[in-house]
Amino acid sequence: MIGTVNHDEYNLTFDFFCISVCLSRSDTGPRATRRFNLSTLLNPETLFSAMRVQHAREMKCSMNDLKMVCSWKGSQNEDDSSGSKMIIEGLLIQGAVLRGDKLVDCAAYGEELSPLPPVSIMFEPLDGEHRPDTYAQSTLEVPLYYNLSREKLLGTLTLPCSQQDRVKWILASVAIFIES
Repeated sequence: MIGTVNHDEYNLTFDFFCISVCLSRSDTGPRATRRFNLSTLLNPETLFSAMRVQHAREMKCSMNDLKMVCSWKGSQNEDDSSGSKMIIEGLLIQGAVLRGDKLVDCAAYGEELSPLPPVSIMFEPLDGEHRPDTYAQSTLEVPLYYNLSREKLLGTLTLPCSQQDRVKWILASVAIFIES
């Protein structure tokens, strides 16, 4: 129809444009680290798509040939020049607490949600080797939701987890949310 605007499509296009401009800024260079707080984006899922597109272009490969890897060391390794990455801030976890490099039980009368440290996210080729400081050997894929209602799944992030505790955290319904 003439004169109507699809706001969802407009917001998605606007987010993708803003993220693309930020990711491709010439003053940061192709190997720079970028910081994002997902709660400031209208459609946070576009950030991951834009980052995957940029990495595929830089590596001259298909987007389907890339895997996302997470490092929960946050900004400690921000100067690492091994590849383009983004640091995501403003995430909360439910069902567990991340202390250092492992998941631990929540306090019985503690808060429902606990803040997570910043996470460094990179995309690497599927056939590439993992670097031990970038990607933990024992991990658990945890869903990342837009809000507490768990209606909108944005994707999954990996958390460090020992092999024997994996079932425990799955049964605890551990999930990550965007800070509101």
